[in-house]
Parts: sequence; C-alpha cells; structure tokens
Amino acid sequence: MTIEIRRLHAADAREYQALRRESLEQEPANFEAAVEDEAAMTTEAWAAKLADVQFFGAFSGQRLVGIARFHAETGAKVSHRGHVTGVYLRPEARGTDIATRLMEAVITAARRQVRFVYLLVNASNQRALRFYTRLGFVVFGHDPGGLLVDGVLHQDILMVLLPEAGTHDGPGMPEAEVPLKSD
Repeated sequence: MTIEIRRLHAADAREYQALRRESLEQEPANFEAAVEDEAAMTTEAWAAKLADVQFFGAFSGQRLVGIARFHAETGAKVSHRGHVTGVYLRPEARGTDIATRLMEAVITAARRQVRFVYLLVNASNQRALRFYTRLGFVVFGHDPGGLLVDGVLHQDILMVLLPEAGTHDGPGMPEAEVPLKSD
C-alpha cells in the first residue's frame, strides 16, 4: 500500500474530523481536548480550520491513518517558537514508519518557521516518549497536573526540539549553553 504524507486541506475535513474524534475517544489522556469540546464543530468549521492552520495527514491508499498539527506562535517575542499537537495514528499504522514520516514532514515545515518546536506527552505514554526522543526532542520539564481525565490527574512531559547546529544567529544564550533537563 502506498503511503502519502501531506498537508491537509479543506477537502479533507470529513476524514480529519472522524479521525480526530477517534483519537479523543480512544486516547482521552493523551489530548487536551475532549470529545465534548469538539462535538459541536461542523465539517464546515473543520474545513475552515484546515485551511488556516497547518494540519498534516498520513494516508494509506485513500484512508487517513495519521494526523498531526503544527502552529507557530505569533507574538513579536515568541514567534521563534512553535507547537506540535494532536498527533494520532490509527492502531494499524503504529509500529510502521508512518509516524516517523509524518513527524519528519511536520518538523520540516516547522523548521522553515521557528527555531524551537515544543510538544507535550502524557508521562504514562512511554512509547511516545521514546519515539519523540529518537526524533531529537529533549525533556525540559514536567507538569504534574497536565490533564484531569475522569477525576484522574495525568502528568505531562514537556519536550522541545532545539535549533539545528549553526542556526542560532540572535542575541542571548548560545546553543552550547542551552540548559537541558533530562530527568
């Protein structure tokens, strides 16, 4: 089966909406949004969002099997930072190279816009932590009360992909002195 990784467009809204709902239903502790938060969003609203924000999809044949979102911050002092959110793969796509290819596409797009790429991972999701570490993300903090799902607190691990070597060209802390916390 052919795998295609690409940015999603308004025409992909129905497929995205279905996979997004699946992600929130199947893995509620891995996403900030809840099913009820997005239940009222119409396909048209998702189409508008897909047209405005960078959503990426992995297709196996014609079927959407993986999704991820990237957004850059916009303030004058924070426009060097961006965030990856909403990463989800259908169970049959896990354990393949699809997740790596999807995230490589997101990272490539992010590197064109920002220096630092951030993401959050549920501390209990060891598979995701290992995956993001292999991609070069490093842990820089913990949020002990990241999510409250069905009365249970879930800790978030905060991760960042640092600038590539030689890309630091502004004032401030040189790359070699960027403090990393890896506990």
